[in-house]
Amino acid sequence: MILASVFRVVLSVVAVAAWFTAIALGRTTAGLQELGTFCLRYELETEAYVLLLTARYPRLAPPGVSPAPE
Repeated sequence: MILASVFRVVLSVVAVAAWFTAIALGRTTAGLQELGTFCLRYELETEAYVLLLTARYPRLAPPGVSPAPE
């Protein structure tokens, strides 16, 4: 929950930065877009886990990466 809250703040900062970038360049950068998507995905996975919508624990790895074998 704490990490999701931190990502929520990061997402807010990224949104403002992307807005200013879009005004200056007419588009946003891929890095800002990916960071915003990552923060939003983690926050939604955490919410789904907390609200018991899924049993899968939120992960920091991108969706295509499998966890390391133990």
